[in-house]
Amino acid sequence: MDHQALYRKFRPETFSDLYGQEAIVTALKNQLIHNKCAHAYLFCGTRGTGKTTTARLLARAVNCENLTDGEPCNACEACRSMKENTAIDVVEIDAASNTSVDNVRQIREEITYPPMSLRKKVYIIDEVHMLSGGAFNALLKTLEEPPEYAMFILATTEYHKVPQTILSRCQRFDFKRISGKTIGDRLEYVLKESGAEYEQDAISAVAYAADGSMRDGLSILEKCLSFSTEKLTAQAVAKVLGTVDDTDLFKMSSAIATKDAATVISVCESTITEGRDPLLLTVYLMEHFRCLMVASLVQDPKEILQMNEERASAFSAESKKFALPQIITILKSLTNIYKSQKETPNPKMLLEIGLAAICAHGQKVPQSQMPVMPNPQPPMFTPIMRVEEKPKQVSDFPPVPVEENPTPAEPDIPIPVSEPEPLTEPAPYEEPPARPVMDENHGTLQEAIQNWNRVADQLLYAKKGAISAHLGLCRPVAENDNTLLLIFRPENKINHDMMERKNNKEALQDAIWEVVGLRPNIHCCYTNENAALAQQVTPAQGISDLEKEFGDFIKFED
Repeated sequence: MDHQALYRKFRPETFSDLYGQEAIVTALKNQLIHNKCAHAYLFCGTRGTGKTTTARLLARAVNCENLTDGEPCNACEACRSMKENTAIDVVEIDAASNTSVDNVRQIREEITYPPMSLRKKVYIIDEVHMLSGGAFNALLKTLEEPPEYAMFILATTEYHKVPQTILSRCQRFDFKRISGKTIGDRLEYVLKESGAEYEQDAISAVAYAADGSMRDGLSILEKCLSFSTEKLTAQAVAKVLGTVDDTDLFKMSSAIATKDAATVISVCESTITEGRDPLLLTVYLMEHFRCLMVASLVQDPKEILQMNEERASAFSAESKKFALPQIITILKSLTNIYKSQKETPNPKMLLEIGLAAICAHGQKVPQSQMPVMPNPQPPMFTPIMRVEEKPKQVSDFPPVPVEENPTPAEPDIPIPVSEPEPLTEPAPYEEPPARPVMDENHGTLQEAIQNWNRVADQLLYAKKGAISAHLGLCRPVAENDNTLLLIFRPENKINHDMMERKNNKEALQDAIWEVVGLRPNIHCCYTNENAALAQQVTPAQGISDLEKEFGDFIKFED
C-alpha cells in the first residue's frame, strides 16, 4: 500500500476526534440532533484548524443513516461512499482554481436536480474568498434560497474578502488557533498509535513550531520521524527545523544571570556554526526570556506558556535567577538588537556585541579604569525646574538674624501706634521701562547661564512657553564671550530643530537681553563625547556607558 501522510491518515472521523474546536463541535452536534441544520455555512479560520475536515464530517452526518448523538456512524452505505470519495452528491470545489462565473453557473444548473443516492446534495467550496465578483453575484440567489435537499459549506482563511451579501446568507463559525498543549496531546496520541519512541521535549518543540495549525504539526512530526529512526529527541527536532535547542537557550540565560559573557558568546558561536540564522537565534532568545518573565509572574505558568509540567518547572526555576526588571531590560535590549540586525550586513556581529553588552550592563567599573574629566560640571540635560518662591510674611520682614548665644530678652517697650492713612486710588498702569542700553558694563554669557531660570521665566512672561519648554531639554554652554551653544541629545531632534528656527533664536536672544543686557549668537548642536571633552564639559551622566560604546541600538531603560 502507498504511503499516506500523517495528517491524512489521522484525519478525524468523528466530531469527538476534532481537537481544539469544542464550541463549534457542540453547536453542530446540537443542530444535527434536533434536525435544525442551516442551508449555508461559512467556516473561517487560519490554516490547519479543521475547516475542511469539519465540512466533510458535517456532510457525512446530514446523510448518515444511523446518526447517533450527532455523530456519523461511518458504517452505513452513505458514510462509506463519502469516506471513499465515491459519493457523487457531495461535491468539493477549489475556488482558487474555479473562480469564474461559468463555474458558478454550472453549480446553479446541477443543483436543480435532486440527489441520486444521498439524502442531501452538499457543495463544499474551499477558499471561497478567491471567487471573482461576478461569481459571487451569480451565487447570491442560489445561496439564499437553495432547494430543500441542498446545502452549501463555504470555507475561507480570509473572511474579510467575502462580500457582506454572502456573509449575511450563511451561518458563520470562526475556527480559533489550536493551542500548543492541544496539538501536543494529539501528537502524543499519533506517536503512540504509530509505535514510535519519543521525548516529551520533542513533542513540545514540534507543537511550538506548528504555530496553532494541527496539519502543520503532523507534517513537521512526520519529517522529524524520518530523520530520527530510533527515538524522537528535542535535538533531532532542532536539527530538522533549524531551530535552537532549549538546552542552549538555558545555558545562555544562566550565563547572562552570572554575567559570564565568555560562555554566552561561546554558545552563540556554536549555535550559529551549526547553521542557525542569527536573527532566528535572537527571536528564540526573546521567546525564552518572555517565558522567564511569565514564569516569574505566574504561579502555574504551563497554561499560559502552553507547555508540559516538566518544561514549565524548568522555566520557573530559571526565572528565580533574575529580578523582573532585569528580564524586562533584557527583552527590550533583544528587541532593539533584532530591529538593528535587519539593517546590517553582519547580524552575527551585532548579536555578539549586544549579548556582551547585556552581560556587562550593571557591572561596576574599577576605580583605576574610571575616566578623569577636567573641571567636573553639573550633569547635562538637568531639566530646568522653576522654584516657587514662598510669599514672605509682612510680620517677618526684614528677617531677624539668629544669634549663636542669644542674650536675655529685654522687657517689651510699648510702641505708639499711629493712625492709618486714608485709602488712596491705585496708581495708573505704567508701561515697563525700556530695555537697558548696551554699554561696557553689560553682563556675560556665564551670568546668563547662571540665571537660566530667569531666562526661562522671561520667555514665559513674553508668552513664549513652547520655547521655554525646549530649553528644559538642552544644556547651555558658552563657547566664547558672545556665542552660546545649546547642546541636545540625539533623541531630542524635534526640540533641536525647533530651536534652530530663526524666530525662536531671536526670542531667546530677547530674553537674554532682558536678563543680562547681552544678545549672543546662538548655535544648536548634539551631544558628543569628543566635543564635550573639547569644550571642557562633562558628557550627559544619564546615558549608560554601554549606550555610548555600542550605539543607539542598545538602550537600557530604567
